[in-house]
Amino acid sequence: NRVFDEVSRLATGPLAGIAMAATARARGDVSTLQRIVLGLYRMSTLFALPAFVGLAAIAPVLLPWLFGEHWTPAVIALQILLLAGLRTATGVFNVSILRAMGRADLPIVLLGAGVVLNAVLLPALAGWGLAGAALAVLARTLATWPLGCLFIRATTGIPVAEQIRAGGAATLAALVMGPVVMFALAGLLPGLPASMQLLLAIPLGGLVYAGVLMLLSPRTLPRTLDVLRAGFDRSDRSLAAVLGEPGASRPA
Repeated sequence: NRVFDEVSRLATGPLAGIAMAATARARGDVSTLQRIVLGLYRMSTLFALPAFVGLAAIAPVLLPWLFGEHWTPAVIALQILLLAGLRTATGVFNVSILRAMGRADLPIVLLGAGVVLNAVLLPALAGWGLAGAALAVLARTLATWPLGCLFIRATTGIPVAEQIRAGGAATLAALVMGPVVMFALAGLLPGLPASMQLLLAIPLGGLVYAGVLMLLSPRTLPRTLDVLRAGFDRSDRSLAAVLGEPGASRPA
């Protein structure tokens, strides 16, 4: 779970830091508000999804290499938890968006639904051990996904289908990348030392992801570079400009 949290923090942290302020400033302008929210979703999925899916793909090699062979039984649990990143990539912003829209009650409803689902799912899957607990967390995350989408639609007017489409290209690219990396590790690189397998598999995954993404959405790369530049500069206003907030300066 700490691995999942760190990946989430690194992949979505810069955008999460401006989510509430940017949406609050656009609260009176529906078109700008929707553009910012969808921009958050698109930009987050670009970085978060390959991180979550890629780490799940290399976990069978990475975890024993980092922590020892006795950690091998935890691989399946980690992979299950990382699949929750398919939701976290966009859901991580929803609490900030809802609060910015003056609906602090709705995150409490989401939290309550999650607590109830945990109370049901964890005992039901406890017989499967650590993997069962991870599966319960994944099931809870996916089960509350539609509720979060409905709350965002109610407060911003963005249809659920459009929320899902916002990260469509990155999702497809990551889902292509993951199996390619897993196949490479299982079928092409198993005779190599773990460090060499990772050294080859990670760049391969990056190339596959970037290639598929460019085929699906050719305009994505320049926006990605803008986000990276603004993130390295620690410029909230530049990040806001990339998301489409008026009056914010774009990175040079």
